[in-house]
Amino acid sequence: MIVTAMSVLIFIVMVCLYMYWQAHRNRCLHSTCFIDGLPKPFDGTTLFFISDIHKRTLSKNWIDTLPRCDFVFIGGDLTEAGVKKHKVEENVHQLCRLGKSVYFVWGNNDHEWGEGSLSKLLHKYGVHELNNCSVEHVKQGEKLTIAGVDDLGYYRTDIHAALNSTDLPLIFLAHNPEVIYYRDLPYKCDLLLCGHTHGGQVRLFGLGVTEKGGWKKIGGKCHMLVSNGYGTTRIPFRLGAPPETHVITLRSGSNVSSK
Repeated sequence: MIVTAMSVLIFIVMVCLYMYWQAHRNRCLHSTCFIDGLPKPFDGTTLFFISDIHKRTLSKNWIDTLPRCDFVFIGGDLTEAGVKKHKVEENVHQLCRLGKSVYFVWGNNDHEWGEGSLSKLLHKYGVHELNNCSVEHVKQGEKLTIAGVDDLGYYRTDIHAALNSTDLPLIFLAHNPEVIYYRDLPYKCDLLLCGHTHGGQVRLFGLGVTEKGGWKKIGGKCHMLVSNGYGTTRIPFRLGAPPETHVITLRSGSNVSSK
C-alpha cells in the first residue's frame, strides 16, 4: 500500500515538473502569410508577434537568437496585477530590440496592472498603443494599414473607429479572438492576430477549456492567428498547449504555411 502511494506521489510530482518545464519553454514559430493585393514594397515584410506574457521574463539571451523584424506586435496581457515594474520594463526593452516599429493592444490583465503607469512606460520606449485606431505605413508610395482595439472585457472595443473605412491591406490586432464575431471585420482585414485563450493552457487528451491556438481562414480573405501565448495565468503549468511566439513573413498570394 505504501509503495503504491509513493508511486502515485512520484508520478504526480513528475507530471507537475513536466508541466512547469513546458510552461517555461522559449518557442518561436515561423510562418508565411500570403495576402492578396499586398503591395510589392511590403512583400517580404517580417512581423514578430507575442501575447500573454503575464509574469514571465523575456531572456536577453533568447531574444538575441531571434531575427530582427520590420514590426513587433504585442497582443495584450503584457503584464498582470502584482508584477514588478522593473520586470515589465525589462520585457518591453527586450521586445523593442527586435524591431523599430513596436505596437501594443490592451489585454484584460494589462488594465489591472495600471493603465496610466503602463501607458507611461510604453511611451518611454516608443511603443505605439493601438487603442481603437489605425496607422498607415507608407513604403515607396504604397500603403499598409495596421489597426488595433482595446480589450473586449472592458467594453471599450470600437471596431468601426479602428477600421476607419480603410480599403488598404490591413493587419488587425486584438487581444480577444472573439472580435471576429463583430460585424464585417472578417471581410475587412487581411491578417488578424489575437491571443488571450492560452490555447487552453492545460489540455487533457486533446481537450481544453478553449480551442488550441493556430491559423484559420475566416470570411474568405482574413487569415487569423490565435496564439497559445507566452506566459500562463493562475498556475505556472502547461500541457498540450506549449508557449509560443511568432515570426510571420508577409507575401503576396492566398495561402498560409507554417514551417
